Amino acid sequence: MDRNKFYRIREELHRHPELSGQEKHTIQYIRQVLQEFQPSRIHPLEKGHGLVAEYSFPGEGPTLLFRADIDAVAIAEKSPLPYCSENPGVAHKCGHDGHTTMLLMLAGLLHEHPLERGRILLLFQPAEENGQGAQLVLQDPWFRQQKIDRAFRFLRLSAGQAVLPARSSAVPLPSPEKQHMPQNLKKRFPRPHLYCISCI
Repeated sequence: MDRNKFYRIREELHRHPELSGQEKHTIQYIRQVLQEFQPSRIHPLEKGHGLVAEYSFPGEGPTLLFRADIDAVAIAEKSPLPYCSENPGVAHKCGHDGHTTMLLMLAGLLHEHPLERGRILLLFQPAEENGQGAQLVLQDPWFRQQKIDRAFRFLRLSAGQAVLPARSSAVPLPSPEKQHMPQNLKKRFPRPHLYCISCI
């Protein structure tokens, strides 16, 4: 998998941040990227600018949901970086561009390395910052019919240690040299302390 592609995806998302309820360009771009990774189906939310990319595999198995938020916040960004926000007064200061990119990377991995059984649902949730997005998802007619066995969200920290939220507490992950990861995962995620997946 070409990692440079995902750097470019994250930079494109960062350049075009959109506030809660206004993620029209963002979700169009996400849908465009997903076409390359050929999900089994794409389910747009009935209301709001969100979607679920579904990957179905041959054997019977659990349905797992992975969720990323896609909206930005009303903060002006002043930066010399070439991918600085082009939307005045709006910026990805909470890392949702990174969360979205990670979920798209998971779509790429599922496309390149399909599983043997079960279903994976990738939820690109709008309007996390104003608290309305979760209700849009839970009230969606298609989503209400799904039997989901486990749900996870992506978190990304820029430095230091990652934390794994568990209800009202947080568990720090060990430093990189103390982590025990399979070699194939270490190759894909060379700095695992900068990433974590937490159970919702």
